[in-house]
Amino acid sequence: MQGFALGGEFGGAVLMTAEHSADNKRGRTTSLTVMGNPAGSAWACCPFSPSPACSPPKQFQAWGWRIPFLLSFGLLIIGYFVRHKVVESPVSRSRSPPPNPPEYRYSNSSGPSLATSYSAR
Repeated sequence: MQGFALGGEFGGAVLMTAEHSADNKRGRTTSLTVMGNPAGSAWACCPFSPSPACSPPKQFQAWGWRIPFLLSFGLLIIGYFVRHKVVESPVSRSRSPPPNPPEYRYSNSSGPSLATSYSAR
């Protein structure tokens, strides 16, 4: 499941990093995004390291393994605020909108032609 989540977010994260970076530092900052997956995997092991030492094995197997997951809710809140505070990149703002966006095409088309486009093989 985490692999699908990473795959879905990875392209957008790299693109957003590249678009927000200065021209002379674009490669370096984008490479930091690429290093995020291995770094995140390594950091994910850290909360589990002291957990078995802080509780007896029976307690750890019963409920102690849940503590690192409960602590991750803080990251969920941080991620929510970061995602909602991101502004459109300067590269995207400088582009003009497409002359005929897809939502305009489909909203002004008749029902049968839209149904035909989805059912065509």
